Amino acid sequence: MSSTSPLTAIFANIHLQLSRYVYCPLYIAGNLGNIFSLIMFSQAKLRSSGVCSWYFLVVSVANLISINTGYITRILSYMGFPDPSRTIGWYCTGRIYISNLSLTMARYFLCSIVIDRFLITSTNVKFRRVSSFNP
Repeated sequence: MSSTSPLTAIFANIHLQLSRYVYCPLYIAGNLGNIFSLIMFSQAKLRSSGVCSWYFLVVSVANLISINTGYITRILSYMGFPDPSRTIGWYCTGRIYISNLSLTMARYFLCSIVIDRFLITSTNVKFRRVSSFNP
């Protein structure tokens, strides 16, 4: 029993150190990537080509919401700040709900992008007509 507790402490320390030094750069890279996607797909030239750029805009917004609601409190708690989700019940529930909802929306719209691209590149004219959308 005594041989497993130091090993558990070592793994807990490794997890804490990785969380401190890996989550923060991933958080920054995720936010920057989604902001760049928003800038790129919000250009009028890309939006006029079809509905796919609108889908990518929604995916970027959903990912930004998910990253900023779900991971910021985790990162701050690993850095030593108090985690409000441990003491405030409605905050914890709301954070989890919003994070899961935005992740689900992002996955849904990614599937919609795949279906849209399939319909546009189909050799069947009926499939291509289904995908035509003029905003």
